[in-house]
Amino acid sequence: MKAKYIVRFLGIIIVILFFALYFGQYTGYYNISNERKTTLTKEAIERFERDVSDGKEIIAGNYLTKEKNYNNSLSKMGLGISRLIGEGFDKMINTIFKEVEKAIRN
Repeated sequence: MKAKYIVRFLGIIIVILFFALYFGQYTGYYNISNERKTTLTKEAIERFERDVSDGKEIIAGNYLTKEKNYNNSLSKMGLGISRLIGEGFDKMINTIFKEVEKAIRN
């Protein structure tokens, strides 16, 4: 009886993790965050155009916004846990598919 509940609980956890990862990728969260890193602000473009017209020396770093470093022990721990969950999820899915493949072949 307990084994049935444990299997059901793990199955629900796997489904929830799958949907969380799927929707994170589907909504383009990672793509949007990467685009923000490379997009110049309107003000930076105007400064760049002014500097070009004034004949000043152009250094790309002057027009890119400096990102704050939010790395701390808590965020590093969160990233580690996230990686661990991702790797565990990957191993579980691979194991499930291998078992299904064995069942189909037999």
